[in-house]
Order: sequence, then C-alpha cells, then structure tokens
Amino acid sequence: MSAPLLEVRDLVVEHAGARVLDGVGFAVPRGRALALLGRNGAGKSTTLRAVMGLVPRRRGTVRLAGRDLERARPFEIARLGVGYVPEDRRIFRRLTVLENLEVGRIPARDRDNPWTPARLFDLFPNLRDRRHHPGGRLSGGEQQMLAIARALRGNPELLLLDEPSEGLAPAVVRQLLAALRAARAHGLTLVLSEQNWRFARLLAEEVCILERGRVVFLDRTAELDARPDLRRRWLAL
Repeated sequence: MSAPLLEVRDLVVEHAGARVLDGVGFAVPRGRALALLGRNGAGKSTTLRAVMGLVPRRRGTVRLAGRDLERARPFEIARLGVGYVPEDRRIFRRLTVLENLEVGRIPARDRDNPWTPARLFDLFPNLRDRRHHPGGRLSGGEQQMLAIARALRGNPELLLLDEPSEGLAPAVVRQLLAALRAARAHGLTLVLSEQNWRFARLLAEEVCILERGRVVFLDRTAELDARPDLRRRWLAL
C-alpha cells in the first residue's frame, strides 16, 4: 500500500465550550478514498473543515504528504493540492459555469492531464451545454456538479467532499458516482463526508464512523458491509 497522502492524528476541535471532535485520527493513502460516516452532528463536516484550516484545532496534527498544516491558511492548503467542496456548494450564482471554473483554477503541480474545462465537461456533460449559464440558473444536481468541477479545476491531489449526494435525485447521484470514479482513475485521493451508505460503499475502500466527535469504527468498507448490526447501531440503517 502506498504512503499516506493525508494523516490526521488526535484531532480536537471545540466550539462555544463544547468539544466537537475528540481525538479523531485516520490516514488516507494516495489514490484511495475514505468515507466519513455518522449521524447528523457526529463531527463529519467539522473534520473536513479542520483539515482545510477553516476551523481552529485545539489539539492534534494534520499532515499532507508529510507536511504539517498547522500554520497553513485555507488558501495555502488549496495551493498545496487540496480541493474542498462544502455542503452548501458555495458556487457564484451570478457567474457563468465557465467563470466559476476560472475562479477555481490553480496551475497543475507537475502533473500530467490537468483538469481543463474540456476534461471537466467530459466528466460532467450536463455542464457543457450550460457553460454560458449563470450558476444560479442550474438545477441542484448541476450546481453540485459545478462545485465539484470547480474544485477539480484547482488540480488537487486530495479532494474533500462534504455530503455530495445530499438532497439529489437517484439519477443525479448515479452521475456523480460515475464522475468521481472516473476522477479517481486518474489518481485522485478522496475523503467524503456522507450519510448515504449506499453511495459511500461504492466509492470508498475505507470507512471511518464518527459518533459524538469520536471514532467508533475505522476499517475497510467490506468489513462494515458485512456487519449490518454495526450499521444499525451507528448509522441507523
């Protein structure tokens, strides 16, 4: 197995005096995908935001390819090769699809096949026909595609996805799954926060379940797939 691209150790985050994350830790090898699972309020989104430098860490370390990100600001983390798709997408509603992609552009870091608009339109054909449309005129599924495409336009090695399938129709979820699998085929590493177990199990090889800010399960997806009792206990499935 390849060396970890992302390492999170003993991560502690507090908010308004409450401990939101309590010793969270995991590692993601290059080219692999890890799903953060758990109920609402378990700490999944906070974990991604902490990796991206968007919330302060009280304790713990986050390393990208061995580099400590403690003092790195979010824009610096992005330039180091981390893409982030927040739960609310944060697209620019008045900018066109092409303009949104240009906002996310970061030159490729010594990588072949950078994520150009042409490649992104091959990944998300729906966006090709709407490339001159303002983001606010897109459907919810198309806005999610645009948010992911904009993050990929930054040519990341690691992509953080917060609830990518939430609120989307099954047909759109299938499109996203196919697109993310295709992106992974080019060496992309993923960490996704999800409540949709069926979506996560088809994309990630490893699973980390959070419960009240703590890791209660960390293993291969196949191990959780074989344990419906654990899924019922921690995922309400």
